[in-house]
Amino acid sequence: MTEPKKAAPTSIWPGPALLTYLARLGPRSRKEGVSLVVDRMAARYLHVLQGAIPAWRLDDWCVAMEALRDHQATTPASLQVLGLVIQAAAEHKRFGSSPGRDASTSDFAYQAKRLSEAGQVAVAEVVEGYWRRHGVMDRDALRTWLVDVGAPGIEPIGAP
Repeated sequence: MTEPKKAAPTSIWPGPALLTYLARLGPRSRKEGVSLVVDRMAARYLHVLQGAIPAWRLDDWCVAMEALRDHQATTPASLQVLGLVIQAAAEHKRFGSSPGRDASTSDFAYQAKRLSEAGQVAVAEVVEGYWRRHGVMDRDALRTWLVDVGAPGIEPIGAP
């Protein structure tokens, strides 16, 4: 019988944001280590993200992916313009599309511009996660990724 492989050790460098968060929580009990606190925080963060992922069509996600490929959403200000970056890309694409797509593209552009703060963060996480894993635009890989992260309205490849 073979023994299961042990997980590689993980270390987290506590940057300024994490240190600030931990300090705001106040003192921890002896049973409550930093790992437990961070794990709980991550669980809550994932819950909020899951509920904030916008219900866009695959074509819309393709526009967002390309528009945000090099956008560094690392500060509140860069998150606030994220929707405007997507809107500009969608509007640019609209001028080169067939007239029948104008209404849906315009609706998507408006939705992108009006993302809530949680929606902005969710889109940033989805986009960064995709580019980190794939590095190239591929519709099938994007669809699979969107299904994996639970994007609403996206069906797996081959689904009826």
